[in-house]
Amino acid sequence: MSQKLKQNQGEPKLEMAELHRLGHRFHQEQRFDRSLEQFWTGLVRARELQEPRWECVALNNIGMVYQSWGKFDHAMKFYGQSLELAQELGYLGGSVAALNNLGRLYEAWGRLDRAREHYERSLELAQQDGDPQTQRLVRLNLAMCLEKLGDFHGCRAQLQEVVKLDGILAHPQAELDRAYLAQMERHP
Repeated sequence: MSQKLKQNQGEPKLEMAELHRLGHRFHQEQRFDRSLEQFWTGLVRARELQEPRWECVALNNIGMVYQSWGKFDHAMKFYGQSLELAQELGYLGGSVAALNNLGRLYEAWGRLDRAREHYERSLELAQQDGDPQTQRLVRLNLAMCLEKLGDFHGCRAQLQEVVKLDGILAHPQAELDRAYLAQMERHP
């Protein structure tokens, strides 16, 4: 157990945030066993502490690990549980994340129409939630999906919005997004 995690025991929100942070760090390092361990611990603690929003987050993160392993059926199960709980709670952020991840999963399966549907639903809720960072992420995922579907007009429209959001956020990948948009503007 990390020193920071030990320090945060007894403060549920800090403890949950630290488990979440550690899980993501291990995931980025492709240490998926360790990542899953942190997210499972987070799920158990969220349930013990009756923190249903953190439960949504943990379920979604567990799905992410399974998707990284290529265990898409397991990922679908956890994303679905996260979405169901988020909808019961009226937790827009949780619904947005689960729908976006379901879109990524369908895209990995090659089911692009289903992916697009999930990204569009995620974007609709992200706009209601008002978080520009999340809107940027979902729009970028939707743009890439639309490009694969051959909908270059739709892709460009999403990328134009991504570039606007990049300006608002001073996003570090703004230059890459502008280059992607320039590339798409060459398509008919």
